[in-house]
Amino acid sequence: MLLIINADDFGKDTLTNQAILQGFTEGLCSSTTIMPNMGGFDEACQMAHAHKLLDHEGMHLVLADGFPLTEKIKRIDKFCNEEGQLSFSQARPTFYLGHKEKQVLAEEIRAQISKCRDNGLPLTHVDSHYHIHNQWGIASVLIPILHEQKIPFLRLSRNCGPDLGIIKRIYKIVLNRKLRKEGLARTQYFGTIDDFRYLSQHKRSFQSIESFEIVVHPNYAMDKRIID
Repeated sequence: MLLIINADDFGKDTLTNQAILQGFTEGLCSSTTIMPNMGGFDEACQMAHAHKLLDHEGMHLVLADGFPLTEKIKRIDKFCNEEGQLSFSQARPTFYLGHKEKQVLAEEIRAQISKCRDNGLPLTHVDSHYHIHNQWGIASVLIPILHEQKIPFLRLSRNCGPDLGIIKRIYKIVLNRKLRKEGLARTQYFGTIDDFRYLSQHKRSFQSIESFEIVVHPNYAMDKRIID
């Protein structure tokens, strides 16, 4: 089985960066995704180069924290608050975006990709902060850009575990089928460590699973132990 353990939030801040780097050093993760608009981005880029992580480095698209890299999106309430900070909400599903919303979103996505590549990160894959790319309206803008930018993979929507209701499950099946049809699916399953354990205990054909991506968020406990 191909098992990918991806550390989200690289570039968030110094502590997160150090925890993720330690995770690589100790073999606790095998890939990571960087946040282009956050305060620890430059430090994370330096770490990626110094520790030869470039072949394990993707982008963590950010639409709900910090400030955007482009200006026009700041004037769109859907994406930013009055202070100009990214604040996209998933309180209600976003199936459709208007023309202007699509334009400013596409501009911001390209800017985040460009910032990564300008810093020498080729980008092996993309996922998103708070899994915002799972929203149909966001995915419909993001997917063509990934093809345009020749980024090969986009994270699946979580598709295993004990707490998926029927409506969520159906939606995720439809979205993941689209990602597979577009050739962007990197793994067969995506979920948390607990989801992986659940699947291993309850799916009869577990040994036939070809690939699984586990998401982790390394950080430090008060006693300096690395935790998810």
